[in-house]
Amino acid sequence: MTRYRLLLQQVRNLGRYTCDEEAERVLDAVLALLGSQLTGDERCDLAAALPEQARAVLAAQIPLPHPVTAPAFVESLAHTLGTSLTAARWDASSVLAALTATPTTTSPTASSPTCPGATPCCSAGPTWPPPDPAATGPAAHGRPRRRPARRRRPTPHRRRHRARRRSAPPWPRPYLR
Repeated sequence: MTRYRLLLQQVRNLGRYTCDEEAERVLDAVLALLGSQLTGDERCDLAAALPEQARAVLAAQIPLPHPVTAPAFVESLAHTLGTSLTAARWDASSVLAALTATPTTTSPTASSPTCPGATPCCSAGPTWPPPDPAATGPAAHGRPRRRPARRRRPTPHRRRHRARRRSAPPWPRPYLR
């Protein structure tokens, strides 16, 4: 098995994707965004640790002058993949966890090609289950399911008013002449 197939299999297993094409699409999107974020030695170290196909995706991106924050990175990934922020966060964490779990041939002593040292941010893998692709309703479109609204208890003033309305008979009404 080639290094790229091994990395792709890691992404597929950690992200719980149904097919290799979906895992490859997510891997390419995250690596492209990382390529635009990283500069200098970080970029070179990551490129050296990646397989040839993944290295080409990373190197094809021009680095931005100022890297964006993590929430902006996730928003950009969600826009690129056409998913919700929650699904994009899942995708990014599954790729980053796969990058830390994949053994590297260039630097066997490094614990992570993307993080300096052994940090818990990437080494534990995704932190919650991914969205179910077969879900129907609002959750399938990236929106959280809404709970039904609770009926509020009427205030004492409203209770009295309602009681007065119920006690008065609707007919006969006095006619004004």
